[in-house]
Amino acid sequence: MKLSAYQNYLFLILTLLLTQKIYSQKIIPVNPGYGTLNAAIENEESNHSREELSNTIFTLERDGFYITTGTLENVAYKLNVWSADGPGARPIIKPGVDQGGLSVNSFTPRGDLYLKGLSIRNVDILGSVLGDCVVGRSDSLNIVFEDCHFDSTATSFIRMDVDWLNIKAIDCIFSNSNGAYNGSRLYDTRKNNVDSILIQNCTIYNIASYPSRGTSSGGAINFIKWDHNTIYNVSRKMGGVGQTIDSYFTNNLFINMAIMGKDSLGTYLPHPQYEGDIFLTIRELNNIYAVGKEQNLYFHHNNFFNDPAYIEAIPEGVTYPIPYFENYGWEKFYENNSLETWYEIDVEFEHPPLVVPEHVSLLWSLTDDNQDGSVGEDVLGRFTNDGHPFDFSYPETNFCYTAAENGYPLGDLNWFPDKKSQWEAGEILTSIKNTEQQLPGKIELYQNYPNPFNPSTTISFYLNRSAVVNLSIYNMLGEKVGTLINDEIKNPGKHSIKWNVKNSIHNSVSTNIYFVKLKVDENSFMNKMIYLK
Repeated sequence: MKLSAYQNYLFLILTLLLTQKIYSQKIIPVNPGYGTLNAAIENEESNHSREELSNTIFTLERDGFYITTGTLENVAYKLNVWSADGPGARPIIKPGVDQGGLSVNSFTPRGDLYLKGLSIRNVDILGSVLGDCVVGRSDSLNIVFEDCHFDSTATSFIRMDVDWLNIKAIDCIFSNSNGAYNGSRLYDTRKNNVDSILIQNCTIYNIASYPSRGTSSGGAINFIKWDHNTIYNVSRKMGGVGQTIDSYFTNNLFINMAIMGKDSLGTYLPHPQYEGDIFLTIRELNNIYAVGKEQNLYFHHNNFFNDPAYIEAIPEGVTYPIPYFENYGWEKFYENNSLETWYEIDVEFEHPPLVVPEHVSLLWSLTDDNQDGSVGEDVLGRFTNDGHPFDFSYPETNFCYTAAENGYPLGDLNWFPDKKSQWEAGEILTSIKNTEQQLPGKIELYQNYPNPFNPSTTISFYLNRSAVVNLSIYNMLGEKVGTLINDEIKNPGKHSIKWNVKNSIHNSVSTNIYFVKLKVDENSFMNKMIYLK
């Protein structure tokens, strides 16, 4: 008898049902207490297969307090630890100590990991701040954090000791990576290859070094996206994306970044190991897995602002850092971006962490004997958690409230629940493209960077309103040698343009002084630039 197509389909479905096990989702409630979470996981591991374990969710009580008796290490199965539904604060997970007073990090996944609705405090019950909080130890894992608060680390919240991890942090808080100034981060790729990193709608504050470590020499990274994040109080730069194929930095608030400034040698501290660019490092693709691929950087709809108290704390001879890329980074930037949506506005948070200008002055006062970063916990004016909990919402009247893509607020949208709901629904709000709006502050022509330069330099200026702009270059005789902007209408915000002296002056160029003149409507501003042969 010949079966119809429909009968063949039913036969196939029946065969699959008879030959494969179907695992339903299993919920394991865990009582608060000392070692209860470790015991619950160990009990399930001894009685169930890896497939069953991957479909098990360990739920922790709201307002509960959980002390671990060792690192939570899942091998070849997906570990799900979630907060129970309902009202109350996130359950707290905190490391215990052994009989010798020693403790270990909370999670060491060797299988996929999904943490949801938890407060993970990386300070053991004796008060010691531990190093890395979550350490990936098997290739190609998927590690997801949703609605979690990670607090305190001496090194990194996420450490990638293996290749091709996928890291996803959404609706999270990362606070007080507050150890040494050369090693306290949000994540560290450890020169390994990475598949993807997504940091979205997160709030990150009090970072003693820099949030992102994607090294320039070493692994390739397929994809990085930082979107709608609020980043506040960072001693050094944003960090590096290294050899990343596709990088996205969009709709973020970068407030009090690279507060230590740079000296005339381009160093963050008076020590050669801290040489580097100010904001974000991106490198050419030469890794075997990335070479030959198209590299893209998307960097737009971001706001930068540093509190004046930090700027005043920078000692003489050190410059306040305008957030630049290095030369290769600028090349990639201008391929896909402009500075039309690069803002510099004080967002006036409702209740942020304290500004600690002594953090800057103490760092610059270090001698050659204590610049290795090891003194971070002892003598540095560290960021403070006083005043917690914090509120990073800001007034609806602030320019940044509609400055993100599709008219949303810049930064972590969780501080604006109604806007977050609209964003999740995909609604498009009124755009910021309003040329009549006036920003706070004054029109300003910044000093070019680098200066002295050879052969190119970047010139930046700030507009507090829409205006007709001219930007020209003159030599010492008062002769115009280049026109960079000619009667163009520019939107309010920060603008930058690169000038190469050899492209404007075709004869032999010797060391010389040039002047850049900015004309905004009827107002004029001028700076001196030095070209070194």
